[in-house]
Amino acid sequence: MKLRWYQTKALDDLDAGWSAGHKCQALRMGTGTGKSATSAAAIRDHGGGALMMAHRSEIVGQLSLALAREGVRHRVIGPPSLSRLCREMQIDDLGSHWVDASCKVGVASVQTLAG
Repeated sequence: MKLRWYQTKALDDLDAGWSAGHKCQALRMGTGTGKSATSAAAIRDHGGGALMMAHRSEIVGQLSLALAREGVRHRVIGPPSLSRLCREMQIDDLGSHWVDASCKVGVASVQTLAG
């Protein structure tokens, strides 16, 4: 997926933070600016462990699909039904799925992590 200029700038800012030695960073962007796609591209480029969090389980599916579109294998932290939904969404959209319970990249809802 081709990113917009401000998404590329956000990725450049993240890279600058990592180069400066910051180990933990958060990506913050406004509504409708493509946070999911930008975050997925950052995770793809970073290659380390990462966690994408959402405030609702419906959004977890969107985050999972964004990672799959970038070719990032990831685990879904939550009930088996959510993992199954994410796999089905990816298969419908991409013809395959990138959900793998052993991966160091994960997606989860805040409620699941807090519970």
